[in-house]
Amino acid sequence: MPDFDLSDVEVIVRDVFGDRISDVTITIEEKSSRGGKHYLAIVKAPGYETDSALLDFNGHAELTLLLDPEQCDCPTMEEAQAAMLATKLANSWVAGQPVASRANATPVVLHPDRAWYRCEPGLKDAVAYSKAFSDQPGGLHEPPDDRDWDQRGSFKTLEPACSLQLVFWQAKNGWHYFEADIDVNNTLAKHLLDVLLIHPLTGQPDPRVVAQLLVLHCGLPMEFAMTPLDSGG
Repeated sequence: MPDFDLSDVEVIVRDVFGDRISDVTITIEEKSSRGGKHYLAIVKAPGYETDSALLDFNGHAELTLLLDPEQCDCPTMEEAQAAMLATKLANSWVAGQPVASRANATPVVLHPDRAWYRCEPGLKDAVAYSKAFSDQPGGLHEPPDDRDWDQRGSFKTLEPACSLQLVFWQAKNGWHYFEADIDVNNTLAKHLLDVLLIHPLTGQPDPRVVAQLLVLHCGLPMEFAMTPLDSGG
């Protein structure tokens, strides 16, 4: 028997976003090793992968459960990309206004990893003078088509992970645009590469897993987080 009463067992279970999961079933298993007996809490929750945690001497443990990809809804990668960029643009402010308020809400071109928006002519200068952005080389960026485009500057927000980069362009017709994309840091990039292991046969990441990373690290709106499917549906 454990040193604690089984009725005193407490396992705090959260999802990857830090929210408490209340609908859980906990089973206690006794394990033996050279160090003696210890007790493992097997935790199950609808829509989540089963996991376990070692109880401490007081019968307590904390555990984070991952959503079960086979039992979850999630957006397509294109929807997630558009939502993530829209959120970044709405939360990046220059001259007292969010960047999003000075550009068209719908991108004129949307690629899997970036988007181009038509914007106000003065937005580039406002971003250049903003303390929320720093100059960033834009030499590797190309215009979205073969029309005559002139690159006018490149800037990036100061977050250590998932910063927003804006590359400004002026088309031959005089219209102004910016190219927006999200730059990840090395740690997150490694996580995203690790996700490739989810589908080793196809070599493609499971978007349901990537969605969790985007919410955690890149500001993807919570409504785009995977949620357990309704048990009745």
